[in-house]
Amino acid sequence: MPSDVRQVSPNVVLPFCSSVVSFAFAFAVLAQWSRRRQAFQLVWAVGLLWYGISAGTEFVGSAFGWTEPLYRAWYLIGAFFVAAYLGAGTIVLLARTRFGYFVAVSFLFGALYAFAIRGRYPNDTLSFAIVLAVCVATAIALASATPARARPSRRS
Repeated sequence: MPSDVRQVSPNVVLPFCSSVVSFAFAFAVLAQWSRRRQAFQLVWAVGLLWYGISAGTEFVGSAFGWTEPLYRAWYLIGAFFVAAYLGAGTIVLLARTRFGYFVAVSFLFGALYAFAIRGRYPNDTLSFAIVLAVCVATAIALASATPARARPSRRS
């Protein structure tokens, strides 16, 4: 057995495998969307693509070294885009059920929380106003998109 066998770090292998699997899932979900045309499938496919890109940047950074632009891309895509798109896909899927009301109320609680802590950051009133407006607008949009009537029961 050769004595100069190198071990590959799991910090290189796992992100690479995660990226490949995520791209495979993204294309599978995109194929489903092309047949069924359900909006949540398209949003999930984009979320899975973001995950594949994020894991790919982690692989490149671990294998070849991190640079500031690579780290920023990894953080932006992985921390914000992945969660946002996968979560949005679930909201699109369940928005026409009573779950939509739960999400709307959750956004209202987010707005109330932003309002409650506004004193901690007195010089940042624009960010506070944006967060408050987005939370309230999203809550109203979700509540109005969620039907008020229950689905008809399937009694025979």
